[in-house]
Amino acid sequence: MEVLFRSPLGALLAKPWVDQAGLFGLKRWYFPLSRLWAAANAAGDDTARFRDEIGAPVAAWPEPYLRSVLARNAGRKTAAEAARAAWEASLFGDAPDQDCLSLDRRRRAAATRHLATRASFYPLHRPAHRRHAGRSTSRGGSNMILGRPSPGPTASTMLPSMPTLSSRHRR
Repeated sequence: MEVLFRSPLGALLAKPWVDQAGLFGLKRWYFPLSRLWAAANAAGDDTARFRDEIGAPVAAWPEPYLRSVLARNAGRKTAAEAARAAWEASLFGDAPDQDCLSLDRRRRAAATRHLATRASFYPLHRPAHRRHAGRSTSRGGSNMILGRPSPGPTASTMLPSMPTLSSRHRR
């Protein structure tokens, strides 16, 4: 990481606009996708439970796509849990003869594949039909997540506002 920040790219990343761009990405993309992914992890293959977890109306998303995304996520979650259990049993259990290094690689790869399923929820985060459903996706700092008012604070209310630098403080 140190090498990155000492490079020309690091000098570009150490600018105040990067913080604002990062917060925008977190609020508009990462947090909502993480919320959908967590709901999918809780729901498993059950589309009705997934919809209950996120508070979505029944006809909000196409059932075939939702089933396939949930099945893929549940399968990868199960594989990641199995890989972790095998690694833990080998490392801490009664099976020390197994190759812990290869089990650790499998565990990390399975966990990465499971984490990567978060991107599968992007079409659910910004579906095209929302424009026609009369839901607001206002950009004016409103308390909206997934096209409906969120029940609690959002990133915009939880993160401190960053002071802006005047032109004389900029390089």
